[in-house]
Amino acid sequence: MTKRSSAGGGQTPAVPVVQGPIERAWAAYGAQDLARARLEVEGVLEQSPQDIEAAYLAGLVARAQGEGDRATVAFQTVVDHHAQITDTTRARMLRRLAVGHLNQIAHGQWDLEPETWVRT
Repeated sequence: MTKRSSAGGGQTPAVPVVQGPIERAWAAYGAQDLARARLEVEGVLEQSPQDIEAAYLAGLVARAQGEGDRATVAFQTVVDHHAQITDTTRARMLRRLAVGHLNQIAHGQWDLEPETWVRT
C-alpha cells in the first residue's frame, strides 16, 4: 500500500506505508538496515515461531550479516515447514528459494535444476 500526494498538481514518488512487524522487517532489509531487520524479524518469530515468511527473511538477514550457520537453520525451517502456507504456489516458491540459498551456502551455487525441472 502506498500514499500519493496530490498537492502541487504533480505526482510525488510513492511512499510505502509500513503496517506490521514483518513489513517493517522487510522494509529494513530492503534499506540494508540489517540490525533493524534482524530485530524486527526476531520479534515476529518470538510471537509466531512457525511463521515461514519470517523464517525466510531471517535467513536472508543472516546471510547478509555473514552468519551462514544461522542462515542455514532459518532456510532449513522454510524447507521443512513450507507446506504450512495455504497458498501452494507461494509455498513451493519459498521452498525453492530456500533450497537455492542452502545450496549456495553449502556448495557455492544455487543448483535448482532438480527443484525446477521434471524430466519425463
